[in-house]
Amino acid sequence: MRNKNHPGLVKRIGILFGCFAISMLCACEAGSRAESAQPVDGLWRKEQQALILGLSNQRTTFDEMQEQKLQAILRQYESYAEANPDYVGWLHLEDTLVDGPVVQSQLDGNGYWEYLYKDFNGNYKFAGTLFLDKSCSIGEPATANWMIYGHNMNDGSMFGTLKYYRNEEFWREHPTFTFTTRTQVETFEILGVVQSWVSDYPQGQFEYFYFFDAENEEDFDAFVRQVKENSLYDTGVEAEYGDQLITLTTCDSWHEEGRLAIIGRKKGL
Repeated sequence: MRNKNHPGLVKRIGILFGCFAISMLCACEAGSRAESAQPVDGLWRKEQQALILGLSNQRTTFDEMQEQKLQAILRQYESYAEANPDYVGWLHLEDTLVDGPVVQSQLDGNGYWEYLYKDFNGNYKFAGTLFLDKSCSIGEPATANWMIYGHNMNDGSMFGTLKYYRNEEFWREHPTFTFTTRTQVETFEILGVVQSWVSDYPQGQFEYFYFFDAENEEDFDAFVRQVKENSLYDTGVEAEYGDQLITLTTCDSWHEEGRLAIIGRKKGL
């Protein structure tokens, strides 16, 4: 008769029992993990949703962040606006000496050239101050073109470094500039760099210095076309009716009555 307690049989029974026990433990553990991963009840889920919604309501939106950044920038220039009611903005061209306030005279008559030889604080200064033509309007409704004048100073101050833009390579490295008004930070792409001259008798030169506003789309397009045709090089930037333009103009020694102008178009979003 075969022994019931045969070592081989006992061993096989032990292995089978051990496997069964392990599989049960694994099943229990998996069930426990699955159960713990589920919400306890509907109340728990509602509480979590309420918490997430509350956090979402507390977050600052992108538009709010942009507005906060804008106000922080504008606060840096508040002292200029408070010091002089003629202050209209701050002009900055990177890697040039153009980095200062722009004013617009409120006086009639000779006040047109009030800041030609006057500093920001109203004192005599041969270099004057950068100033916006009285025919231009920055507020609503804004004129199509903002014309800003500045002396071409030998020391590079005022608009003395606009001549850097005669060099196409300089433009490639500096294709935009900023004009911070009392309410906005505006970035302009350079539409063209133009040389012309002033004469009592027009001789076919591009008289950009007379363009402040456009009566219609045809008028605007004609000006833009002339800018592109007379530019020292092609910037690849175009403009269409409704775009805001800006012209930075100064004297230029290439001609007895020479002028140099940087014409920009407000960059869209």
